[in-house]
Amino acid sequence: DDATGEQLGHTLELLMQGGARDAHFVPAFMKKNRPGWLLRVVTDEAHIPQLEEIIFRNTPTIGIRRFPFLRTCLERENIKVELPCGTVQVKKCRYGEHSFCYPEYESVKALAEKSGLPFMDIFAEAQRQAQLR
Repeated sequence: DDATGEQLGHTLELLMQGGARDAHFVPAFMKKNRPGWLLRVVTDEAHIPQLEEIIFRNTPTIGIRRFPFLRTCLERENIKVELPCGTVQVKKCRYGEHSFCYPEYESVKALAEKSGLPFMDIFAEAQRQAQLR
């Protein structure tokens, strides 16, 4: 409840570099109704010691609660979609007869910067083309 925004931002960067699959802060009311931040980190068991060290060294926390979670993943494949302005990496996921296509952020961003086209235009066209496959 007494960490600065700078501390929190720096800690998130370190956690992601240290092996976290995901990390984020959620505003919360702590003990005695004090406003504070709840840190959530998703990681593999192998990274727990390193990530706990990052948390203890870079935040004012004095304790960490850990919970094991199970994960269910859709069948997925990485495909390349050719657009007039370049190639976009797309993750294509399947659930039964349904498929969902997710253009990769970094791929779309790089192509938008290179081509000067809007990010959302490239994203939408890559998603549309991937869905046709």
